[in-house]
Amino acid sequence: MAPQVDAHSSIGALPGQRRFEWHAAAALARAGKPDVCIFGSEWLPYNCRIVEFGRSVRLYAEKSVGVAAVPPSETGRTCALLESVLPPHGPWSRLAFSPLNHVMIVTLWPSNQAIHPARMYGMVSQQQDELWDENPLFYEGMDAVSASQICGVDDDIQAIVRGLTRRSGISLEVLPIKEAYIRAYPDQIADRSTLQTCIASNAGYVGIKSPMIPADWPLNRLKVDYAHRYFTEDVPNGLCTLKAIADMVGVFVPKIDEVITWAQRKMGKEYIVNGRLAGENAHECCVPQRYGINNVEQLMGVPAARGYTSGSLAPSPPRRFMCSGLEYAANRSRL
Repeated sequence: MAPQVDAHSSIGALPGQRRFEWHAAAALARAGKPDVCIFGSEWLPYNCRIVEFGRSVRLYAEKSVGVAAVPPSETGRTCALLESVLPPHGPWSRLAFSPLNHVMIVTLWPSNQAIHPARMYGMVSQQQDELWDENPLFYEGMDAVSASQICGVDDDIQAIVRGLTRRSGISLEVLPIKEAYIRAYPDQIADRSTLQTCIASNAGYVGIKSPMIPADWPLNRLKVDYAHRYFTEDVPNGLCTLKAIADMVGVFVPKIDEVITWAQRKMGKEYIVNGRLAGENAHECCVPQRYGINNVEQLMGVPAARGYTSGSLAPSPPRRFMCSGLEYAANRSRL
């Protein structure tokens, strides 16, 4: 993609976890194009599943999501661009994009990385033989044990947020997971009393199954697919990213350590050894150190280090906009 973009382009990921901006910034720098705007969102705007590959999906929900950009002065304009190219599908839609004050909020947001592995950990821990007669409903079947695991990961994330805020002086508005759910799905949650009920009663999750594959034996039963993205993406490029940031900040994250340790054993990987990201497969993880970011000041001050400052959204030339492999054009002076 790098040869096709210029200083008037924007490149983004929805959602933007797994530190998309680190990957993109490194690739663009190698291509001699460090001035391209990079953005990401904390949630995926859509809940959907493939019906026919390459042709159609089933849309479960549209959400209101936050967006952050590097440089931060581009955040408001990026939200407007997203709304212009990804319009709501009807009067019932809640699809909207709002600005976040720092790109680190996207990395720390308690979405897939907090939900998927911890839910699977809770589910598997209650199944003695790890075999199922039917595929469990991933969200609607949310139980107290799984919800407790997710809350534990969320507590660790909030500890990281407090540590980064204390060390950097920058306030990071990363909502606790229950509040984040209610904000994203304001009209679709029937019971807001606990995190478990928020997830289980969310109309945007109706019918979504768990990552299962046929068991080798007996043939009529199911087992967990540990090669599914809930593991291969959300552990090395989600929980391990959080672990690396926690170590940098000096924050203890016991539940994140516990879930990674369980997941790596099931995946046949080794990311953590003796509480440190020093395992045989640690090099596969998306961590800041891989990109020359070795302290909190660099982690939180990357935009300033690149010469960017927050400022007014002045009119500028038409900006080319790339997201999920599609290219659009929009005139920023009209937005």
